[in-house]
Formats: sequence, C-alpha cells, structure tokens
Amino acid sequence: INRYDVRLAGAFQQFSQVIPDLSVRTAQMLMTYAGLKAGPIDGMNGRMTQTAAQMKTVAYSSPMVPPEWIAAYGLRPWRVLPGQRASAASQGVCPFSQAFMDDVSAGSNHFDAVILATTCDQMRRAGEMLSPPLAMPAFLMTVPVTWQSPAAAQMYQDELRRLGRFLVRIGGQAPSDPALVETMQAYQNARQ
Repeated sequence: INRYDVRLAGAFQQFSQVIPDLSVRTAQMLMTYAGLKAGPIDGMNGRMTQTAAQMKTVAYSSPMVPPEWIAAYGLRPWRVLPGQRASAASQGVCPFSQAFMDDVSAGSNHFDAVILATTCDQMRRAGEMLSPPLAMPAFLMTVPVTWQSPAAAQMYQDELRRLGRFLVRIGGQAPSDPALVETMQAYQNARQ
C-alpha cells in the first residue's frame, strides 16, 4: 500500500552514488527551523539549499517588526534577543539597547541589515549609534504609541510600506499580493 520497498530502493539508489554531507544536513535543518525553504533535509547541497544559504539576513529585536514581512521580500529575518547582562548604561543607552548593539556588532559578519523600532527612546538612540560604525544599512521603524485610532493604524501601514522600500534597496524583491498573503499565513500557522 505505501510502496515502502520502491521508496527504499530509490533512496538506496540515490545515496549509493553520493553520500549525504552531515554538515549540509545540519545547515538544512537550521535553515528550515529558521523558516527558510532549504529543500529536503537530505545532506545534498542542491539548488534550494544554496538559494537559502545565500539569502541576506536582517536583524531585528522588536516584536513590532513583523518577520513575515521581511521573509516575504525574500530575506531572512533574524530576531536578536540579547541575554541578561549586568552592564552599566553607556553612551546614554540602557543595558538592553547596549546588549542589542553589541550582539548586532558581533554578528555583523552574519547580518546584512538591521531594523530597529521606536518602541523606546533607547532603541532610537541605538539606531543613531549603529549606522555609521557598522557599514550596515539600518532602518528605524516608527511604531505608534497606541493602536486605538485609525490614524495609528494608517501610520503603521505607512511604516510597513517604507520598510518594504528599504528591504528592496538592500536586495529584497517586493512580493506579489498572493505571495505576501501566503507568507503571512505560513507564519501565522507556525505560531499556533
């Protein structure tokens, strides 16, 4: 019924000629876990695996930055959540913002851009401090203080459009409406 013998013979035929690379398989698993379409986790460095590995990575911290929006533009969203550190505020920035800046700076070889949200003045200040020294594009997303008014909803929509233009400038591609809906639904399903 399930034709296991046929599938087993096919797998044997495939893998008897080329042995899967465990480091590629590990990378495929991590990329899949990160929400990328890296193809089957088979240890073969195929087209889908190579495409996923070459995606630009965009760092962000605020939950107000929708990762599905970044992914819909063909970029890899990577949420940076700095660990607890007992460091004093430096350069007028709180310990959380300083830790975020340190983590983004430490990962600057892995990140192609960073998105900050104006959810607090300290992160706004972090945006001022990040851009020039890193040679990495930075985007400061203005987040409304309240969601209780149509003006706030319109402001957030305008910021998403502005974010989309930024993502295109750094190498992303504007998604079609169906592709955007599909990506958003996939993220929503993964959250449930």
